[in-house]
Amino acid sequence: PALPAAAPIVTPADAPAVVVLTSGTTGGPKPAVLSVAAMTASAAAWLAFLPPASGWLLALGLGHVAGLGVVWRAALSGVPVVIASRGDTDRVLAALRADPRPSHVSLVPTQLARLLDSAGDARPPEALRAVLLGGGTVPPALVRRAIRAGWPVVPTYGLTEAGSGVTALPSAEAGEHPASAGRALPGVNLRIDAPGGDGVGHIEVRSPALFSGYLGDPAATAAALGPGGWLLTGDLGRLDPEGRLD
Repeated sequence: PALPAAAPIVTPADAPAVVVLTSGTTGGPKPAVLSVAAMTASAAAWLAFLPPASGWLLALGLGHVAGLGVVWRAALSGVPVVIASRGDTDRVLAALRADPRPSHVSLVPTQLARLLDSAGDARPPEALRAVLLGGGTVPPALVRRAIRAGWPVVPTYGLTEAGSGVTALPSAEAGEHPASAGRALPGVNLRIDAPGGDGVGHIEVRSPALFSGYLGDPAATAAALGPGGWLLTGDLGRLDPEGRLD
């Protein structure tokens, strides 16, 4: 109490917050720069979509934008983060059941499948309100299995260059649309470029959570960011009549 109060640190919104390597699923990974504004916008979009959280379980690595997103969402909403070993299914399940019981968790499909195996497809802890599922292809059979067991699964689609999530599907719709990645998050614009007869085309995204560019690679940045600020994801998808991304 006798120490003088420290002056607040003011960080410009456009200042770089993190540099995250893209996953490199279909090519070499590139270092994507995400600003303070982008990470904050991504967290705010998730918080506007999800039910209120009382705490988050961090079961993803902090070298990935999904893991970093968990920390930013918790910080923005002022709730605790419980850290669990991502490679230990029993510890993740124990952390969900222990106090302070997290209400939200973000997982990749393999993690959820192992959790359901370990739990014997039993119902989740009562405090659990949202299980974000992404980071790769989400098998419809896994979504159906989790919904049958009462787990509040939220299938998602996102990418590093978009600050994490782009779309999400409410748990209430996941049982009827297990192959869908949901609708655009609040503040996110989504469109399909040059769709074919089946509606499939390249997914393009515009939002305040987009990255600033690839570190030291202006050519790759220019190739990824099209006219009007649209991110050319390179991913294929289609929108159903109700705006859900498949």
